[in-house]
Amino acid sequence: MQQRWNMFYRMLNLAVRLAPTRWKFYGNTILFRKTLNNVQPVPIPTPYRWKWASVEEIAFMDKHPEADMPTAYPRRAAYGDRCLCLMKGEELVGYQWISFRSGCTWCDPLRTSWEIPFLPLKATQAFVYDLYAYKQFRGQGLGKLIRRLSFRILKEQGIEEVFSLVRFDNVIALKVRIRTGEEPERTVNYYRIRGWGKVFLGPQKDPQLMQWWARFNERTAA
Repeated sequence: MQQRWNMFYRMLNLAVRLAPTRWKFYGNTILFRKTLNNVQPVPIPTPYRWKWASVEEIAFMDKHPEADMPTAYPRRAAYGDRCLCLMKGEELVGYQWISFRSGCTWCDPLRTSWEIPFLPLKATQAFVYDLYAYKQFRGQGLGKLIRRLSFRILKEQGIEEVFSLVRFDNVIALKVRIRTGEEPERTVNYYRIRGWGKVFLGPQKDPQLMQWWARFNERTAA
């Protein structure tokens, strides 16, 4: 059965790639889950601090040279997503977006209509996406710090479970998941050609996914 699904996904990937339009994308990702019952306090080293993004921080992200999704940030805030910022003094060094609406693929990169919601959230759940540290501040473990801070703060607000998506080839993000104790739930394959979009969910705790994750952990620890 799995071989049939793999063949089906390859055919869909090819169909999207060959579709005669530039308004298209597809991805093969992993849905991760983090339970917050055992989340511990997170010390913030001096001179860092955290805050929820204000209009000023969102405008800064939008105009920053590293912004690969210009105009998306104000829209995200307008429909209720929140952004946790890590500050060094008054300077924004990194951030993590949080949705309480639903899990989605392609969370508003250029237009809301490109999103494909697939995971309705309960009042005790959240979906985190777009974790980013600006280039000049990388290599200091700030991405992991932002991640852990978001878990602690969400727990304090009554959130019990947090979900996120990671591509199979995003090794840095996968290593962060290991360090923050997040566990893979299932594969998520998504496709968009203009107005048509579809998400295919793999089985929960798929043995092949679990085996792949165990091998990835072994290679990372070696």
